[in-house]
Amino acid sequence: MTTSNEVVEIITIVVSVISMLFSLSVVVILVLHYRKLVSGKLLIHNVFIIAICDTLVSFSYSLGYHIKSQHDICALQGFITTNAERASWMWTDILIMNIYGVIVYQDYIIKNKVILHITIWTIITVLAFVPLADGVVYGTNSTTMPIRCGNSFSSSDTDTLQNAARHWGSLQNYMCLCSLVLIVVITTRIFIFIYYPSQHSDNVVNLQSDKIRYLKTVLLYPIAMFVCWFPSQFYYTCLAPPEGENTDRSFFIGNLLHVICPLYGLFLSLIYYTETDKARTLWTNIFIKLKLIRNSKEVELRESSQTIDSDIHICDVVENTLINRILE
Repeated sequence: MTTSNEVVEIITIVVSVISMLFSLSVVVILVLHYRKLVSGKLLIHNVFIIAICDTLVSFSYSLGYHIKSQHDICALQGFITTNAERASWMWTDILIMNIYGVIVYQDYIIKNKVILHITIWTIITVLAFVPLADGVVYGTNSTTMPIRCGNSFSSSDTDTLQNAARHWGSLQNYMCLCSLVLIVVITTRIFIFIYYPSQHSDNVVNLQSDKIRYLKTVLLYPIAMFVCWFPSQFYYTCLAPPEGENTDRSFFIGNLLHVICPLYGLFLSLIYYTETDKARTLWTNIFIKLKLIRNSKEVELRESSQTIDSDIHICDVVENTLINRILE
């Protein structure tokens, strides 16, 4: 008979595979048309990196739950999950910080992509390997209870190592919550500035409607991260029972909330494709060339369309001289 945890695992795998395929499609289209869709646009570059991270996160979740007998798979899942999640959160934080800079200061907060990559990936690398010095490993020590693999300990008989594993696991939760708090604070500040600029700035900036619409669209990415990650992180940090007092019910609730996490990749893709005519058209043309769908005049018309509405879409920033002037 299928248990509730097994049902949740199946749902997690299905959701994760769907999310992985969608976010991977964003990565593929941006790689194939990098110069047209990404080059020279820092905010879209951030979205590109987030899509890569979310593809890895969804892939690791799609591996399901494992036990000690499957240590190699579990260790791989733990390593990818832990570090891809951190990278996704950090790049989303950078995205919303730069949105704030563009709206309030008419410039990026952090505009050098090389410095961004060096800084973020150095932090990720350090956090990935420092726990090993404490005897903390990636995987699980469980011999009977399938769990989501993350930080564990190399010896189940050592209380010190158990505590170290718990501390590093808690760090992951706190890192996510810090990112979420940053998103809430900056998002609130952005909307206050947009709707009440005269109350918060001596030099009131005339925020053009097309600029606002574009930046509100990009703002959907960090909001989607909050929706996907807040429930599970809040539960584990504030509501979950202490280690050693977990029940089947608490495991079920935790795993059920984890189903929402990989949806960030799916939401990111839906936001991107909904607001980007050019990306949808490029994929349509790829499908036509592969003979997966038939050609139509509607596709050709949409490809040649130069309407005002398409100009404010994310991948059409390069054709919008006003937004180019503001964002570059």
